[in-house]
Amino acid sequence: MFFFSMYRYYRKWLRDSRGGNGNPDWDGDQVLLPWRLYWCYGDTAILRENYAVMKSYVDTVTRRTPDLIYRDGYGDWCAPNQGTWESYFSNVAAVNTALFFQCATTVANSALVLNDETAAEEYRTLADSIRHAYNAAFLHPEQNTYGNGSQTEDILPLALNIAPLDRKEEVAEHLVHTILIDKEGHLDTGIAGTQYIGDVLCDHGYGNLALQIFTQHTYPSFGHQIKLGATTTWEQWYPRGGMNSHNHAMFSGAAATLFSRFGGVQPVEAGYRRFLIKPAVINSLEWVRVRIETVRGRVQSKWQRQGRTLTLEVEVPVGAEAEVHVPAAGAGDVFESGLPAARALGVKYVGKHVQAEVYRVGSGVYRFVTRQ
Repeated sequence: MFFFSMYRYYRKWLRDSRGGNGNPDWDGDQVLLPWRLYWCYGDTAILRENYAVMKSYVDTVTRRTPDLIYRDGYGDWCAPNQGTWESYFSNVAAVNTALFFQCATTVANSALVLNDETAAEEYRTLADSIRHAYNAAFLHPEQNTYGNGSQTEDILPLALNIAPLDRKEEVAEHLVHTILIDKEGHLDTGIAGTQYIGDVLCDHGYGNLALQIFTQHTYPSFGHQIKLGATTTWEQWYPRGGMNSHNHAMFSGAAATLFSRFGGVQPVEAGYRRFLIKPAVINSLEWVRVRIETVRGRVQSKWQRQGRTLTLEVEVPVGAEAEVHVPAAGAGDVFESGLPAARALGVKYVGKHVQAEVYRVGSGVYRFVTRQ
């Protein structure tokens, strides 16, 4: 959806595939995809059209999961493996229970949008119960890790807001240790973990490591596939075993990190009515430019470092509003179009957040400059 206009295609997909009651890692798309379409395109019709199916699916999973831990499915499909059918499956319970939680949360959020407050409370309560069960079953607080300590079992609780707030930083540190020490700077994830690994690392201040993972040239990595002649993402990290599709969309989810974290574009209201520009400015990149053709028009984020000077250019379409996070030591160091940013036309200073100065802007093109 960052690259192409997908609304009509995926709307038809949902109509064609409606009614499955399988595992969350297979049939959970009946719940998650309508919400993603709504969030991207801002059309409540996609929620109204699928709302009954979304509720029915979560209700079905709940009935057959009395302890709220879902133990069947594919799990973190096709993590680095031995090339045998059995080795394609990993972290099955952790992945499917996390997706079960995500589905319950999504139905609760959809109910709020559709003004069904009773259902919103019901599914929010269910999601809270799944979160509690997940942490009780998988979290090892003395080790600050989940499950068997695999990368994906640390990634999903951080990405999906399952991990307790006071444990998130420690779990992220364990994840980094696993990547750097146990796997020598490589990922060890299948489709579930790979989708979120870049987001999680950037969100916790490890953007340089995220880029390192994505650009490795040794197995397992995208760079290794490219060295072997890949022009599209594969179903396996290595071309072996009995299943070797070399044009498989399921591993391309990591590309979203390029837009949402390195470019920093994250919607905070459906249809990009309001969105963040919050780029992960890292030492190992000199510049990033992303463009997204939204339903409101083009959204663009472009940042470039030259010495200690950072320039961040932002384009906001008509009818939209952006919250721009400019990495800076203080508000006095930030300028927009040559003026102190807080005094620039169309720019409102919001305050400081972590190591960035935050500004709110309406439609237009803005050029923020600061020294780091």
